[in-house]
Amino acid sequence: MDADLRARLMRLLEQAQAEERERGLLPCAPHPGDDEAAAGSCEAVAAHESCPYVRDTALCSRARLMATRDAVRARLAEGSVPEREKDLILAAVDRKAPLRSTDALQAIRARVAGKPWGLGTLRGNEALIALLGPRGVGKTLAGCYAIGRLGGRYMLSYQLARPGIVIEELVSLPVVVIDQIGREAPNSEWFAAQLEELLDRRYANRRLTIAIGNMSREQFCGAYDRIIEDRMRGDGAFVELKGSSLRVGWDPH
Repeated sequence: MDADLRARLMRLLEQAQAEERERGLLPCAPHPGDDEAAAGSCEAVAAHESCPYVRDTALCSRARLMATRDAVRARLAEGSVPEREKDLILAAVDRKAPLRSTDALQAIRARVAGKPWGLGTLRGNEALIALLGPRGVGKTLAGCYAIGRLGGRYMLSYQLARPGIVIEELVSLPVVVIDQIGREAPNSEWFAAQLEELLDRRYANRRLTIAIGNMSREQFCGAYDRIIEDRMRGDGAFVELKGSSLRVGWDPH
């Protein structure tokens, strides 16, 4: 082959490879971080259901969005998260409707990110958090958000009070949310024993447990002081919430 022809072919090949690389990167500018709000914000996502230049999640924000959504969907399903909270979280991941930024959600987001929150309320590394306050201020959604981000299990307090629950299955999960704490009667003694064993073992392994109750801190301590006193002092935090219910007259969609 003629040397000039060989050189021209090499230049054409290099040009074609450069154009292919440019096409591959052009609509897929990467975004820093892995939070759901940072994924899927390029023009290709807004303009196309699918993008012909998708390469992988390191380069394409839509691919990151899809991977994030699929991972969150799986965590919520495996974690027995209620349908209402599941729909709200997935709508936020799909960038259809942001989550209502309540104090409860801000606190749990900070804990998930390992950051302090609330003027000393949270250090960012707590193993036990008590989300306490009136109904409708976002406590359940905040707890389910942690499961969507980290994985784990959502349960109502009366479920933990049932004989036959296998504590071993809950010990190593990244997050366990115990909702409606205080409503587990008439099995309160059994519940106390179950709760103490669960907290003991999760606390020793520094796994996050979120207890949610429609009560004050004083009421919570009065009911569970023997179980939680040392743990809250050593590696726990109270997040006391106020305000009226957000549920009336509010449609997140």
